[in-house]
Amino acid sequence: MSIDAILRTRILDPKKDERSAKELFEDNGYVFAEDENTITYTRTKTNYTNKIIFDKNKTSFLALQEKDGVISPYNIRMSILAAIRKQCKELNWHVGQNQ
Repeated sequence: MSIDAILRTRILDPKKDERSAKELFEDNGYVFAEDENTITYTRTKTNYTNKIIFDKNKTSFLALQEKDGVISPYNIRMSILAAIRKQCKELNWHVGQNQ
């Protein structure tokens, strides 16, 4: 199997990647934190901070960037999308599930 095929498979089908969501996020420079209600992954760079916050009670997540005191959404790379999908799977969240 080619490297491109392996990367495509792992990005598009996180079931094929045996690493945990935490490991996938850490591979992309994010730091894990968890409390009773949320799981948060944070990546801090020189002039901005990205956060992906999973709300365990609402079966939802936010992807936010803080830069110069302004909070806004930001673009998600495919490797981060794979980590998000893996985290949803680990939380047993399913398509169509709404709480």
